[in-house]
Amino acid sequence: MTCRCGMTQCYICREREIEYDHFCKHFRDPNNPGCNYCSKKCLLHEDTTKKDEQLIKEIRQKEGAKA
Repeated sequence: MTCRCGMTQCYICREREIEYDHFCKHFRDPNNPGCNYCSKKCLLHEDTTKKDEQLIKEIRQKEGAKA
């Protein structure tokens, strides 16, 4: 993602100040967290729906514990 201020952030791992070389460009099974060719863990065209749902669940549990 790129903010209107120009800062970039990976939507998958939340690392800041990234370039396109941050992402793995090798074909691989999206269910496999690693690449056999490089050490990059983020896929450029990854479906983040499951990760978003898990993050929302964790936030709700954390906030529910405070209430």
